[in-house]
Amino acid sequence: MNLYELEGNLLQVMQLAESANEDDQQLFADTIESLQDGIADKAIGYGKVIKQLVADEKSLGEKIKHDQERKHSLTNNISRLKLALQHGMETAGKDKIKDTDLSIWIQNNPAKVAYTDEQLIPDEFIKVEKKRDGAAIKQALKTGETVPGAKLIQTRSIRIS
Repeated sequence: MNLYELEGNLLQVMQLAESANEDDQQLFADTIESLQDGIADKAIGYGKVIKQLVADEKSLGEKIKHDQERKHSLTNNISRLKLALQHGMETAGKDKIKDTDLSIWIQNNPAKVAYTDEQLIPDEFIKVEKKRDGAAIKQALKTGETVPGAKLIQTRSIRIS
């Protein structure tokens, strides 16, 4: 029986207990206790699975961090090699080198803007992005202010140790 079924059974028995006669009270109490124990056992099982998944997630996060660092190193090495190759080709006056396996050439990149003094750029070329200040909104709501379009909510979550 899974946790959802146990929870449903517990609610059903509790409803029956409210309308049962006094002779059946002990039977209902015993049934409720056994169902609660079942939920507790299932909850412990869920908790163990969750703890293992949290450990796996942490381990995977560490592996991802390691892999990202390695990728960053490889990217830097590729850039250094390309720059060295380009410098060597330009020094030798060669824009193209062809072999049976591959071709290497230097070509012009698309034009891009270089900013010499950003303070001189006219406002018509400046984008301003509006962004909500969640911390300020939360503080205002906590002090009793009304913030249109926002409200303070309290949620609950499971903690496992």
